[in-house]
Amino acid sequence: LSQLRVISKKLEATCPWTPSTTPWWQHGNEFWNDLDSIPFTQLNVHQMICWVRHLTASQECSLMELMADGPQVPHFMVEHVWTQPWSDKIDAIEIFAEAHRLPDST
Repeated sequence: LSQLRVISKKLEATCPWTPSTTPWWQHGNEFWNDLDSIPFTQLNVHQMICWVRHLTASQECSLMELMADGPQVPHFMVEHVWTQPWSDKIDAIEIFAEAHRLPDST
């Protein structure tokens, strides 16, 4: 949970995304068409993946390899719709974590 919270805060700090301030902006991509800016509350995974690729390109690694200190065993799987806003997913995960009293290390 703590890693997810950190990466979400970093992502939120890059918002709002605009073509002039966001080097990973995808002109011509169907999920970016007709947009002048994208606030954090509307950012979806289709758009977020461009940011992740931007972050990981220089080290040629996955986002998990950047976030984790070593191997981690998954305990849960989150199934989601890529067009749903990222902030909504995080809110749902926080509710789940609270309801199950999960530690930050989860």
